Amino acid sequence: MSDSFHCSQESDILPPDFKHLINSESYEDIISAVENEPFMKLMSSPTCAMLTTDEYAGPFGFEIQIDGGSSGKQWMFSYDLNKLFINIDTAIHLGFKCEPFQSGLFVRAVPVYCETDAFQEPIVRCLFHRAESNPHNKGFSADIFDHVLRIIHSDAMYDYDESSERRSVRVPLGHPQAGTDWVTVEFKFMCKNSCISGMNRRPTDVIFTLEDSNLAVLGRRKMKVRICSCPKRDKTKEEEDMKSKHGNTVPQGKRAVAHKTEDDPSSKLRKVDLFQISLLDKEALVDVTDYARSRILRKLRIEKRGATEKEEKLLNDYECTLQMYE
Repeated sequence: MSDSFHCSQESDILPPDFKHLINSESYEDIISAVENEPFMKLMSSPTCAMLTTDEYAGPFGFEIQIDGGSSGKQWMFSYDLNKLFINIDTAIHLGFKCEPFQSGLFVRAVPVYCETDAFQEPIVRCLFHRAESNPHNKGFSADIFDHVLRIIHSDAMYDYDESSERRSVRVPLGHPQAGTDWVTVEFKFMCKNSCISGMNRRPTDVIFTLEDSNLAVLGRRKMKVRICSCPKRDKTKEEEDMKSKHGNTVPQGKRAVAHKTEDDPSSKLRKVDLFQISLLDKEALVDVTDYARSRILRKLRIEKRGATEKEEKLLNDYECTLQMYE
């Protein structure tokens, strides 16, 4: 692959008596050492609610590569932001590398929210994109309609963690073809960040983990992703915003103040955007109402608190609507 992108430097968290196995030719020796290490036994599931997102090359020197030279109208990669901008249902090839390649290794991809207050919330497709009638779902099993990520491979496995409710997809890594050190996997993203009943404009990452058949994590990489209709426009805007933000420097010990004028739209109170959803039937109304109710209940459960007065009123309204259509 040309114009390749390599993730950040290897983590240096391996114990001294474990690092000599990095160049070992024996897969059994590596796995035995990994599974017997105390810190590995304490590691959580790769799809748990509080999964680790730190970069970790691991004993196999796990790396991910993106072919920036093949980008086009449907997807673009920002090296400044370390972020992928891609349209829905667009194929993108990612390269994976480990040393040595061995049978029994898998690559898993799980999407997560970047923001702390939403991190534990599982990412699912919006009501429109996960509907059976949606053309993107034609020919696919209903079991994967909720999954934002797809791997285009006959051996792809779609997993659901009943504890965290996270959805992920994994595939056997296999071996690289002759003349290359990378194994290429084709991915597609099947919902947009802007979808109201789904990701709802929240920023997202994709966590890629190298695992064995026992789901032991042997490496981890992270990539920022925005699924949008106009990748070039959004990439340009975010890069300009970043440069503008970092260009506004002030002397140490002082805080930058944004000077606003009466003509500056940002100095005025903005009206809340109202979204109108056209519901075709009773089932769709029930789905939307139940989804909104479930989100509030899940937030209360994660934050381990009772409902506020506003949340209590919303929950009562949702309950009344659901009872009305039972």
